[in-house]
Amino acid sequence: KLQFSGANRPLIRMRQGVLSEFKPDKMTIGVAPLREQPFTNQVLDIMPGDTFYLYSDGFSDQFGEISDKKFKQKQLKKLIESMSGLSMSRQKSFLKETFYQWKGNCQQIDDVLIFGFQI
Repeated sequence: KLQFSGANRPLIRMRQGVLSEFKPDKMTIGVAPLREQPFTNQVLDIMPGDTFYLYSDGFSDQFGEISDKKFKQKQLKKLIESMSGLSMSRQKSFLKETFYQWKGNCQQIDDVLIFGFQI
């Protein structure tokens, strides 16, 4: 089993080439005054080969040199789906290459974090 609680960013699971998204709570951490509202704890069944991803908004909010538009979450999810058959090491390289190709000479606007792990 895997337990997940999230703030504004989903947990993505790739299982046998199928992407599932586990919704976060619509709360921020460290920005607004603390509320007495607890986070939702989701308990997920896991299987060998499942791959999970957590990420900040830095990748999806990055502007591209050619398009002058943000990468967007929808495109990031498609990117995650497209690399699902690759090793974790190759996925890291693929994400890095894609980000820098997209960004081009544009200034990086935010931190970028994508954390992936495989069962």
